[in-house]
Amino acid sequence: DLHRLIRRQRQMCIRDRIYNDAKRLRKRGYGYKRIYRILRRKYGNRTPTITTIRRWVLGLCKPLGYYNLTLHESADLAYILGAFLGDGTLARRKKGRTCHYVILATKDYDFAIAFSTRMARVISSSKIVTPVWSKKHRYYEVRYSHIILYYMLKRIREEPFQIYDFIKKYPSDFLRGLYDAEGSVSREKNHRIECAMTNQKCIRLTVELLKAIGYQPRLYKTKNKGKHKHIYRIVLSSLDDLIKFASEVGFSIRRKQRRLLYLIKALKEKR
Repeated sequence: DLHRLIRRQRQMCIRDRIYNDAKRLRKRGYGYKRIYRILRRKYGNRTPTITTIRRWVLGLCKPLGYYNLTLHESADLAYILGAFLGDGTLARRKKGRTCHYVILATKDYDFAIAFSTRMARVISSSKIVTPVWSKKHRYYEVRYSHIILYYMLKRIREEPFQIYDFIKKYPSDFLRGLYDAEGSVSREKNHRIECAMTNQKCIRLTVELLKAIGYQPRLYKTKNKGKHKHIYRIVLSSLDDLIKFASEVGFSIRRKQRRLLYLIKALKEKR
């Protein structure tokens, strides 16, 4: 599904090129029928009708609406997928111009900035959205409008395993995004890194990925007080796994990264 959506995005980008060519030809003084024939020779069956070309040139509509639809497979996209599966949400605004939002809510400003910076690179946006602090909810919110990414993430949330082959290319970035969102470092009783979620499918995906790249994760299931869902916890506790995680994955959140490095130092001194 990920690859199919990206192919769809590329097709829409071709439609955008047709739109730009039509406007350029009109500026040269060409009539609409001649523009249609030129575009037809270049783009074949992808060429829209003369009526559509006329509406484009007159500014009555655009081929892609008002969205920036550029999307690339990359390490940044892997990070966004991990962060979204942890703390991300989706929303649609139906009043006025319909917008499809990808939203991250977090109490950590450095996580919000990391997400926003990578998101801007993923969609090839020159503008990095500044995180907004909500006094009511006590968290930072980052909100991007992107229809392709919206529907892609909606499908991935329902069936996370469809991205397994993709995130195996960028495992460190995916895990960094996920652990920024749902990871924690325990130093009191059990010296370990945890990732806790209620989404069993996402937990299974993460366990498989960790095993594939050489970690030895342990999985625990506990009851979620007052709710029907269980909480699943992925635990990394061996010193080798902690050192490997710190060097290959790490956290964008400084307080988590410092805590991890202190834990590794303490465990080395006990040896």
